[in-house]
Amino acid sequence: MYEIDTDATRRQFTEAYESGEVDSEELGTAVSRYDDMDAQAQDGADELLTETGDDGAEFLARADDDTVQRVVADGGTDGYDETMADLLGDDSVDSAMVNRVDDRISALKGERAKQAKDLVDETNGQGIQLVNELDTTELRKFLSYSAGDAGDMRVVLTRSIPSDENEYTRADIGQFSDQLSTLKGVRGIGDLTDDIANKRGKFVTGYDRGSFSSIKGSMREADVADVIATEADISQVRRLNAKDTFDSSEGIIGDRAEIDVYRSRSGTPDEVIDSKGATTFRSLIRQAARFRQLKDKNMRVDRLSVANDAKTVYVYHGSVDSLKLPFGRPEKTEALVKWANGEKSLSELENLDRSDITVNGVQPKQKDIEFVSFTEYKNRVEKN
Repeated sequence: MYEIDTDATRRQFTEAYESGEVDSEELGTAVSRYDDMDAQAQDGADELLTETGDDGAEFLARADDDTVQRVVADGGTDGYDETMADLLGDDSVDSAMVNRVDDRISALKGERAKQAKDLVDETNGQGIQLVNELDTTELRKFLSYSAGDAGDMRVVLTRSIPSDENEYTRADIGQFSDQLSTLKGVRGIGDLTDDIANKRGKFVTGYDRGSFSSIKGSMREADVADVIATEADISQVRRLNAKDTFDSSEGIIGDRAEIDVYRSRSGTPDEVIDSKGATTFRSLIRQAARFRQLKDKNMRVDRLSVANDAKTVYVYHGSVDSLKLPFGRPEKTEALVKWANGEKSLSELENLDRSDITVNGVQPKQKDIEFVSFTEYKNRVEKN
């Protein structure tokens, strides 16, 4: 070890050994690798040790030869290199994963490789796990997406994976990446992903449930649009994520209405699709009434002209019971669904009357509204 010319590097190796972070065999491996490096690579190793201390020594000892050479080859280190060393040093990941992830990123090359390194640098262990678990095609699609604030979107999605894998998994991100590739070029796709990117500040210190729900909503919108694009025709997806800006001063019911997916087909009424996880009875009626006003007044929603005969379709994910949450009235929600789906008239429903489906004097028509589960909607599109 005393052949090492740099006092600081010799000291870092010694401290790593004396603290027990590396054993004698690992120390021998690290020093041997260092001695075999050319001057430029040794500069890179010196910087890695300076920036990461014992973690850098562990990295030089435990990562495979190819990974070590790639990290130090250019004579300096960056955030990605230091993150990899730190994570290996604190046992967040093992050397096999570090080697595997570095090999995968190296194989990407060019801009995709840079995006992957930036993601790992900004999201630490979560980023390494994601790069490790996505299949090659999904990873390339995830890193290739470039609309809007794509980098922030990737960071948010990676950071927002909660510990409860039953809620939201890395596999969901893989599926979402496929959908983004399919929907590339569809009007509004950048707005949809920017809604995710804008949550970046919510996931700096940890998981944020409220923002997670919003992110999951954006992913549900992509689910619906992808079904239409793949099972019918992408041309039918006319617009994603449209938001109106009208208010009561223009004679429109308050509270902004949004169009998650606008579907347009020749010879069939258009569909204003709202993808729902959980919502309340009253909010559904308010939005349906608002769209009735906008159509009657021939008003455009975010440069989108909504056909007068367009139907507001609530596609809910999960069971119909989810529509009762969090503050709904179950008996009225059930009655509304039956009325909207044409199963019952108002006069036949004791839990629903005309005042229940009227907001500020505006009442949606029965043909304006439909409720359908995501599974049912998918089956219907497939049959068509």
